[in-house]
Amino acid sequence: MPEPPTHSDLPTYEVRREVDIRRHGAGWIVEENDAEGSVEVPEHAAKSPLRAPDVGALYEWAEDDFATSSECPRCVSPRPCHQHIKLYTHTATVVVIHEAEGDARCN
Repeated sequence: MPEPPTHSDLPTYEVRREVDIRRHGAGWIVEENDAEGSVEVPEHAAKSPLRAPDVGALYEWAEDDFATSSECPRCVSPRPCHQHIKLYTHTATVVVIHEAEGDARCN
């Protein structure tokens, strides 16, 4: 039986841009920021090739409190903020959709 992946076996990608999507009153707000660092893609992430697969890939997964925001009502509450994460490797962009409990891709 193969060994489970170790921390170093998971792909890690540079991140230069973060897009944060969160509730604001009765609507939603999108905030884009420059970022520095990297994201380790979890084992359970779904990988989709882009239209030009040689350019990069899209990884998607759900995670509680991946990126917290003081502007997100759920992040500042005692309950976890269930988030839908998208990582676009070709643009080094991570998209965080807060309060994604109802999103079928996250359940």
